[in-house]
Formats: sequence, structure tokens, C-alpha cells
Amino acid sequence: MGKAGSLSDLKLGDLRPDWNNPRFPPLAVDGFSDDLDVYALLDDRFDAASVAESIARHGFFQSEPLIAIPTLDGKYVVLEGNRRLTALKSLVDPAVRNRMTDPRWKNISADTAQIITDATLIPVLVAESRESVAPILGYRHVTGITPWDPYQQARYVSSLIDAADSTVNAAEVAHLIGRDLSEVKAFYRNYSIVEQARDVFQIPDVDRIVDEFGVWTRAMTSTGIRDYIGAPAPRDVQEGNYPLPSENREQLMQAITWLFGVARSAGDKALGKQSSAGRVITDSRQLTRLGKVLANTDGRAALEAEPNLVDAERAALNRSARFFEATTNAKASLHVAKKNATPALVQDQLPLLDELAITLGQIRATE
Repeated sequence: MGKAGSLSDLKLGDLRPDWNNPRFPPLAVDGFSDDLDVYALLDDRFDAASVAESIARHGFFQSEPLIAIPTLDGKYVVLEGNRRLTALKSLVDPAVRNRMTDPRWKNISADTAQIITDATLIPVLVAESRESVAPILGYRHVTGITPWDPYQQARYVSSLIDAADSTVNAAEVAHLIGRDLSEVKAFYRNYSIVEQARDVFQIPDVDRIVDEFGVWTRAMTSTGIRDYIGAPAPRDVQEGNYPLPSENREQLMQAITWLFGVARSAGDKALGKQSSAGRVITDSRQLTRLGKVLANTDGRAALEAEPNLVDAERAALNRSARFFEATTNAKASLHVAKKNATPALVQDQLPLLDELAITLGQIRATE
């Protein structure tokens, strides 16, 4: 039996995968019926076959231990090293290997089973709880050397704060993982909005955000975008509560469309395709422009009426700037018309010219 806080040699057969791995896609755990499902996902998403090929060829290097916590049934859930665990289990257990779809598994030598079995001792750092592992995982995957993607980082931070048995708050998580409190609260807010969009507002295809969570993270640094959906600044984030007002569903749904396009069909979603319909952001550098538009009443109204960032920016210009831009463009257009005018063309367009003269007179008469 491995002692908490110690490095122990544990039997491979006593190790289990982590169903709540922060790297898993949203709601993945809802689709798990047993550990085989977890191993299949780990192989499909994180290329366990490559690790298995290396072990089959060179043996298992024991220099870097797995990290696990004990369970009530005497087993251990691996929190760090699930890809290696999947490779080892697949090499030993035909039932695990048969769940794999990567064709490379057919070429990985089954002879490894003669070297590695369920009784093989694996070096494992046994921890007391998920919280006690936070300094290691936080430094490795949130702060430092092998960072997870932005969604996985935000999910991990949120899981530490919101776990049913959690005794830590955002300030303590910030200390544990070596990040500023404002960064931890921003992680928590950004992830919680996605959960609120899915679970409370029931907005279709919330995975649009997850697939481009880096863009969402950047968007939430814009005061204009945050204010539009009602998201708090990091200092005002309330732990244990959804961030957005309950009446802001439509604003959030609209912002998601501007950032990521309309909800995708099941087929496009499965293929990882993004939608361009309704989307006004094609480059993260445009987020600053979007924020300025949403901070302006006229610009916001224009964007809500028609998803065109350039036109909305034009509408967001102040009255003096819009007047100057419009009259300057009109002057340039009239100069072009003058150069190309002929008696026949003028005669043909007299009604339009009369209309222009009337409009100019109305402008001059403005007091």
C-alpha cells in the first residue's frame, strides 16, 4: 500500500485512469461507462500509441514517476501520466488494446506483455488529494514547462475551486500554482461563462468557444466585450456563482456568434469545422476593434443590425467624424463624376442630380 506523500512502487493492475482529467473535452465524463472508455479517449486525443511504441521498443523508463491518489477500494487514480498509463495498460490487456482505433496498435509487439504485466511495479508518487498535487500540476501545465491549452488550464483552475470536497479558494489556488490572483479569477470566470452558456442558457454548440478558447480568453480582456455580455472584471468575480446576469442570454449568444460564427451542424462540428456565417472576427487582433464598437451605442446598434465590423466602426465614429468622412467621400465621388460627364449622361441623370442638389441645400440649411 503506497503511503500518501511518498514515492512507492505500485502494481500496474492497481492503477486507474482519471475520469476527470482537465484535458478531456467538456462533458466527456458523461460518456464514460468504464475505464476502457477513458483509455480509448486518451489514445484518440493524446496519441498513447506513440508512447506504447517507445515502451515496446525500449522498455519502460522509470525515471519519471506517475502521480496518483488512493481510492477507497485500495486502488489509485493517476492524476499525472495518464497517457503513459494508457500505453502500459494497452500493452498488457487485450481488452484495452481492442478499444484502440489507431492502426499502429496492430504493429506494436505483443511480446511486451512478457515483460510488463499487471504485477509489474510502477514508480508512483502517492499524493493525499488533488489539491496536494496542485503545486506540481500547476507549475508544470499552467505556469511552466509543458503548458496545457487555455481551456484545459481554465478547467483545471475551476476544478480546484469548485470541487465538491474542495477547501481552497481562488487566492489559495493562485498560491498553489504560482499565478496572480487576477489571473486565476480570470481563468475561473472564462470557464464558468462557458458552463453557464451550456447548462443555464442552453446555447447551442458551446464547443465553438472551447475549440477556440484562446480567442475567448483574449476577448475577455476587452472591457467593451465584457460590458456587453455583463461579465465582471477579475476582481469582482464571485466564486461559486455563474458570472453573467440571468437576463443576458441574448447578449452572450450574440457575442459568441460574432466571435465564432453561428452554431454548427453536427457534421461540421464532428469535423472540427468553424462557421463563418455571422462571424465578424477573423483575426484575434480585431478583438480590440470589436470592443470599441460595442462600447459605442451607435456602433453596437449597427453591429446588432448587420454583422459587419467595418460598417459598425463607421457607425461608431462621432458625429463630427462621420460628417467629415461622408462629405469628403461625396466630394471625391463628384470629382470623378465631373471628369466623366458628357451632355448625354448629364441629361440622362438629371433627376439624380436634382436630388443631390436638394440634399446639399438641406445640409446647408441645417442650423
